[in-house]
Amino acid sequence: MEWSDEGKFEDHASLVFLNRKLPVPKFTVETNGPTLALSTSALTLRYAPAEGMDGSFTADDLSVTFTLNGKQITWRPGMPDTGNLQGTTRTLDQPSIIATNSSAPKPLSPTSPRRFNESESGTNRLR
Repeated sequence: MEWSDEGKFEDHASLVFLNRKLPVPKFTVETNGPTLALSTSALTLRYAPAEGMDGSFTADDLSVTFTLNGKQITWRPGMPDTGNLQGTTRTLDQPSIIATNSSAPKPLSPTSPRRFNESESGTNRLR
């Protein structure tokens, strides 16, 4: 999901969707006043922007409900993500952490002396 106060959006590949030309799943849309509910076989997204607000996503106006391991879960913006290992966010979205925190792991660059080698004894190794 994307929100812009200027209404300008980019339709490019991302880490989540490398191929954006996927088939559209079956879905239904219901509206009730300003509330929008979009449902698929896997989830229901509800968006109910408060009158007079700028429309940005908040825990008060956006939710996604789905079933996980037989239990109904409702996600809202700002909820803690205890299963996130911080790999992509820390290394790509927040490069200043790497630049300012000497204890943070440094990403390998294409010129790094450690390279992936598949030919050594038929196994995968870093050298």
